Amino acid sequence: MTSPRYLNDKADSKDLVRSFVKAIPYAVIALVVLSIQHIVEVVQLVTSPEFRMNKASSQIISYFGNGGFLYPELILYGMVLCGIIISVVLFRFMLSKKSVNVYFSMGITRTRLYINRIIAGVLALMLAVLIPIGIVLIINLASFGASQHLFEVFFYEFSVLFVSGLAGFAIATVASTFSGSLVEMALNTAAISALPTIISTIALHLPEYALKGYIGMYRSESYAVDLIRGRMFSPWRFAVDLDIAKAALSDVADKSSLFLSSPYNGMADLLEKTVPESKLLDAGLMLPIFVWVIISAVLLALGYVLINKRKAEHANSFGRFYISAAVLGTTAFAGAATLLLMLFGEISTSLTSSFTDSGLNPMFGKTGLCLVLSIIALFIVFFVVELVVRRKLKSTVRMWPVFAGLVLVSLVVFGYFASEKFGTFNKVPAASDVKEIALDVYDPKNNFPTHIFSGEAYMSSDDKDIAFALDQFKKISTSKKVDGKDQTTVTFKFVLKNGKEILRSFTVYDSALFEEYARGVYATDYYKSNMKFLMLNEPKRPLDENWEDGMYYDDGFGGRVYTSASIANYYEGMLRDQQWKVASPDGIVDNAITSGGGIDGNYYSENELPVFDDNEALMKALYNDLTKLSFEETYMNPKCPVAILFTSCSEANYADGKYVVYNDYGYNQLMPYDEYQRNVKGVNQTETKNLAGEAGGYGGNCFYIYDNMAETLELLKAHGFDVNTHAAKIKEVYYTDSKLAPDKVMDLLCLELSKTNKDFYYWRGSRLEGNLVSEVFNQGIMLNSLAYSDYFGFKYQGENEKTITMLDIITSFYNDYNHPLKKADTAEKAQQISDKSVPFFCSYRDDGRYAFIIYEDNVITCRYIPSANVSVLG
Repeated sequence: MTSPRYLNDKADSKDLVRSFVKAIPYAVIALVVLSIQHIVEVVQLVTSPEFRMNKASSQIISYFGNGGFLYPELILYGMVLCGIIISVVLFRFMLSKKSVNVYFSMGITRTRLYINRIIAGVLALMLAVLIPIGIVLIINLASFGASQHLFEVFFYEFSVLFVSGLAGFAIATVASTFSGSLVEMALNTAAISALPTIISTIALHLPEYALKGYIGMYRSESYAVDLIRGRMFSPWRFAVDLDIAKAALSDVADKSSLFLSSPYNGMADLLEKTVPESKLLDAGLMLPIFVWVIISAVLLALGYVLINKRKAEHANSFGRFYISAAVLGTTAFAGAATLLLMLFGEISTSLTSSFTDSGLNPMFGKTGLCLVLSIIALFIVFFVVELVVRRKLKSTVRMWPVFAGLVLVSLVVFGYFASEKFGTFNKVPAASDVKEIALDVYDPKNNFPTHIFSGEAYMSSDDKDIAFALDQFKKISTSKKVDGKDQTTVTFKFVLKNGKEILRSFTVYDSALFEEYARGVYATDYYKSNMKFLMLNEPKRPLDENWEDGMYYDDGFGGRVYTSASIANYYEGMLRDQQWKVASPDGIVDNAITSGGGIDGNYYSENELPVFDDNEALMKALYNDLTKLSFEETYMNPKCPVAILFTSCSEANYADGKYVVYNDYGYNQLMPYDEYQRNVKGVNQTETKNLAGEAGGYGGNCFYIYDNMAETLELLKAHGFDVNTHAAKIKEVYYTDSKLAPDKVMDLLCLELSKTNKDFYYWRGSRLEGNLVSEVFNQGIMLNSLAYSDYFGFKYQGENEKTITMLDIITSFYNDYNHPLKKADTAEKAQQISDKSVPFFCSYRDDGRYAFIIYEDNVITCRYIPSANVSVLG
């Protein structure tokens, strides 16, 4: 007589084989895709004639062919889906009453049924990955020989692909144990796999909306950030996000890319012998893989518990399982919380009610009210979802503990982020605890940047500077006044004696407070010390000399984040390290003072003007003169400079320069004629003006030298640089009849057009007035903003390829706003206006005018006539 145990073992083995056979077709699909992705490319490489010829001298030590027909990310997503599909196939029997009764009556325990399918699924996934990757390993061994690098890359490739599939399999498996139908299983699988991404999105953006002055994007670029924000817990993203550090650096700081040494996205494609061993498979790189091995094991263990407690009669049902309803309701709650966070976060932090309306937003700053509205909305969302899932009001009401828990967690999380550790975020540190500080410097000329975010800011330990910083920090962080004028960002950095750094960036809506700050900083020793730091100190270029020694930093988990070797744009001794040239006070570089060369793209070639040969002496003289000037003399000087010291030029505008209005797939644009010919018409020969430019172009430094800067003038003359000797001949001068800056007129015209023309989308927003920053006049920006405004495209829509000149643009511009330009009626008056106009002025609270000066070579420039000089207009 055959023993029952033997029969059960035989049934177990048959069930295991049956399960494996069910899983194999889908594993084979994955195997084929991975083979095409990896094997084909590797075989093509090693069988190519070029490879056989150069094999002896080749530096290649491994090649895994990740550059197949799909992106590596898609391969990972596909492996997760493969694991999910295999789980669905193996555990679908629990979703039907007929199949449940059959399987549960086979004489096999639920435990054996569950374990058989786990073994079959895991084995199928393992073979699907091991076979193609193993073949690639064998090809590599035959072609390149054995090496530590090769086996490490093989281990990583296999691990990341297999664990991705295992993650999907584990999630779908546990979902099947508390689902009553295939649809419910699919929804629960999607919910579990999506929750980490939803949570990471909330964690990423909540502090930005809840914390005043929060700068989370600059806090770290480590694995810890991904771990805390939940990305590492997303089955779809754990092996993708960590390939590139999500530093989210600003335009100021993002001068070098950060990357992790992941062989999956790059290193394994083509690994050479020159790559150091330390650059592969850091412990930190393997951390997310280990995490998901543990998570998968926990999920599968949870599934084991749930399948043994599952009621067979719940098959062919939807919403009968309490856990299922809780998972779906929680996901809906979190997803809605994400959307509401974005919505109410934008509303509560946006000053204006819309992009095209300067009206103040009534919800601005009302974070608490937005939170209350969010909780009410989330209550409704949760209740509706539970009602749909449970389909009975009584059963829905029984879900109240889940909702109460979610609300409690939400309030605790919000309270934590709103104060960071419940109150320490905006607490002013004690002066005795501060080691050194860095401040944003209000410098309209941008010659003395602090660039706190770049890590190269000047740090001061002076007691007076620290006291000033703490005082301003307290005033700005607690300020609630909104005066309807432009907002401005002010950043503070404190380094405490215990090593902690406090980095805060506040948006100031009180223009009087910002003026107090701007003028206060100028009067501090910090401003002068920062000048000295950039002008007089020995140049220190980060990541330039011996950059290999500092091209990575430890992430705290045993891994390394590698940085590129590009040089930071701002550094100690930066101004002393520049190539300085001298231009005439009119700011025009034309034939009269050009010593050869011409425009190279939008900038000038190196040989057009002689470079000053003693930067140390020049910066010392300039520093001594600048420190004697007042705020008004530096930024609001009505005198015309006698010379301009600059490091780069931008191409000048021409009054007769042609611009073409054309229609590009329904969107009207204004484009310089030569660019239009080259890019649209495909004509190589274009009309160009190539000898004129304006000193102090984009990205360059520029100092205006006035007649009271004796030390600098004496040094320039001693080195053979004559000042105030060149005066370009003036052809015509036009001027405004009121204080209407060109870019301000453009904003107002665009705003009016957006109100009357539904097809015109105005994205810039009308500028507010009264702020120091918004009213800085700089000649180089004005005309460029006119020429590239899409206002003219819509004004002349329907008139394709209409050609207008720069002078036409300016004239039309002011005519459209009913403030036509006036023309100087005599050459003498034109020269007088030119003499009383300046190339730079901080026009805050100054009722000046704007002049457009056209020289004999048709170069046109925008200049400002300060109110002190307006009488020249008559």
